[in-house]
Amino acid sequence: MVWQLDTGQLEETIASGLAISYGIHVKEIFKLGGNSNINYKVVDVQGDSFVARLSKYKSADTALEEHVLNSLTKTGYRLSPVIVKTLSHHTNTTIRTCGKTYVLHVFTYIQGEVLCKWFEKCSGSEIQMIFKQLACLHKELTRVPYLHPDFHYMHPEIFSLGLNNVTASASVKTYVTKHAHVFMKKAKMLNALIGNIYLHSRHKQYIHGDIHLENILFQNGDLVAFLDFEKVQYAPLELEVVFSAFRTCKYSRFDDKLQYDTEAILLGLNEYTVNNKSLKFIVEDFEKNEGLWKVLFCLDQSFLYLEKAIKGIWTLEEGIGFLPCFNEVLQYEE
Repeated sequence: MVWQLDTGQLEETIASGLAISYGIHVKEIFKLGGNSNINYKVVDVQGDSFVARLSKYKSADTALEEHVLNSLTKTGYRLSPVIVKTLSHHTNTTIRTCGKTYVLHVFTYIQGEVLCKWFEKCSGSEIQMIFKQLACLHKELTRVPYLHPDFHYMHPEIFSLGLNNVTASASVKTYVTKHAHVFMKKAKMLNALIGNIYLHSRHKQYIHGDIHLENILFQNGDLVAFLDFEKVQYAPLELEVVFSAFRTCKYSRFDDKLQYDTEAILLGLNEYTVNNKSLKFIVEDFEKNEGLWKVLFCLDQSFLYLEKAIKGIWTLEEGIGFLPCFNEVLQYEE
C-alpha cells in the first residue's frame, strides 16, 4: 500500500496515514531518537501509544524483520517489538512526502528507557542482564521458521560498491579516499576469515544482528525490550555474541583508537554461556584471540558505516565511532 501526501509537514503526513491505513486517530505525536530511521511516539484519541518508524529501506529489505518479529509475537516472547498491522492486514505501508519515500512500520509502544549512549559505559550488572536475556532471545529465535533454508554467506556490498561515493565530511572523505586501496585489501583478507566462520560454525540460526546499548530498553532495573530488528539475519551465534559484547562494552567518542572494557566483555560472555552452554567455548576463544576478534568486529562495523554512507543514510564524520574501526582494519597485519 502506498499513500502520497505532500503536506510539507512530516508529522501531518504520518497522522493522516495512520488514520487512513491503521485506523489510528492521532491525538499527540512526539519525535523520538534514531540514527538510521525517523521515529515518533504516537498517542491516539483513546490514550493508546504506538511507535511510528519511517525507514529509508525498501519493503523487501524489511521482510525478514517482519517475519521474525511476527513469529516471536506468536510464540509469546515479550522482549521484542510487536508490529501493528494495517486495516488491510499488511505489516507495513509506504509513504511519499516532501520528495522522499519511506517505509512505515507501526509498533505498540514499550515503556522503558535507554540507560547508556553508545559511547558510555554501563554497569556490570546491566551487562550481565543484557547477555542473560540475549541467550534467551537466541533460544526463542530457534523457533522461528526459516525463510531461506539454502543459506550461504553473502559478501558485503562494499566490495562491489567501492568507496568513491561515501557521504562524509570533507576531512573524513579525503581520509577514506586516501586509504581506500589498503582498506579494501585488508578487508578482503579479514572477510575471508569471517566467511570461514560462516562455513564451519555449528551454531547458525537467526540472530538480532545489531545489539548495542541504544537498542535496549530498561525499566525499574529490568531489561524490557531489544529494539530494531532490521539487521536480523541467519548467521553464526559466535559472531553475534562477540560482536554484541564489543558494541555494548566499547566507549569514548575519541577517534584515536577503539576503546573498550575487556573485563566487561568477559563478564558478558561468561553470563551468556551460563545460559547457553553450547557456546561455552567462546570465552576461551576470545581470551586466546582477542586481537583477531577485535579487528573482525571493526571490519563488521566499518562495513556497516560505509554501506550506509554510500546509500546516503548516514554521513561519516569525526566522533561517531567510524574512524577507530576503519583504522583498526588499516593496521591489521596477518
